[in-house]
Amino acid sequence: MNGPPGSAEAVTRVLAEIVGGEAARSCVLRCDRAGSWTATTSTPCRVFSLSADRAGVAAREVVAADDDRLRLSRLLREPERLAQRLGWLDGSALRCEVLSYRPGARVVVRVTRSGDGPCVYLKGLRRRAFARAGVLRELRAPSRRLALALPTALWEDVHALLVPSAPGDSLHGHLVAGHQVDVRVIAEALRELAGIPCPSTLPRRSFADELASATKQLALGATWLPQLGDLAQRVARCQEVPLGCSDLVHGDLHDKQLFVSADRVACIDLEGVSLGDARVDAVNLAEHFALRAHQRGASDSSQAAELSLALRLDPEDRDLRCLRAIVRARLAGVYAMRPRWHALARELGESARALLEERC
Repeated sequence: MNGPPGSAEAVTRVLAEIVGGEAARSCVLRCDRAGSWTATTSTPCRVFSLSADRAGVAAREVVAADDDRLRLSRLLREPERLAQRLGWLDGSALRCEVLSYRPGARVVVRVTRSGDGPCVYLKGLRRRAFARAGVLRELRAPSRRLALALPTALWEDVHALLVPSAPGDSLHGHLVAGHQVDVRVIAEALRELAGIPCPSTLPRRSFADELASATKQLALGATWLPQLGDLAQRVARCQEVPLGCSDLVHGDLHDKQLFVSADRVACIDLEGVSLGDARVDAVNLAEHFALRAHQRGASDSSQAAELSLALRLDPEDRDLRCLRAIVRARLAGVYAMRPRWHALARELGESARALLEERC
């Protein structure tokens, strides 16, 4: 992995000249498989390729519609063809808003048409990720508490999923605002997710996968916060936790993946599902509840404790304590890539280390 092109301060300083100070401080830094660094801002989503130059750091904007590594870019450049593909033939103008973009890897686009027409989401993926998403054709959601935002079409020629809007309000929005949510409904929905019948051909998610995910993210985070390098080594030495392999596991379940209404929960971004242990999803979500409380400066994370209780996560269970530590360590690496949250990343890292020392 190539080192970053400059300090976090230098990157945000350069971005501030383009997008403004607040957007620059909230950027997300990433390094792709080729070692290339980018910075992403949100609302609106803009991505900048970062490189070192004589003046320090240079930032060049990259646009999803010009990314030929993603086949969907072809349609993004030709809105008339996209309208035909969607069956929107009344001549209304399309509006394509990029919500998320990782160059060469994936793009999520919200497509609307002028007036009060429908809204759909297009997700363009790499070839391998798109092939894996084919399993979504075989999933069927229970009808009591859980709804799955399954694609209505898989466009093989452009490696894209067409996905409807998820019903309900963003759980992330509720937690950031400090709203109370019904954790019992969420817990019941997670149990329904774990019990969905699924093909045995799904990949299995093991404890080694959890360790690898955490250590990889910590290694990236250590390029900005070097103390995370020692934590990555500590996580890699963690004693194995026995995990089941018969539950349907989302694999990246957090508050931005869930939408809530009075008595239902909708789940999105399902193309990475696997067979594993439902406790992985449960711990990950509970840790995000606690994280959001911490981010808004709350003195306690009572909703996180309530969710853990509803999910039957015993705080004294040594194996669950280890899983919590691994998730928390990974989040430390994630937030080290966000200059605004470096202090939070340090706290998460220290907390994860303490949990590991308690367990082994």
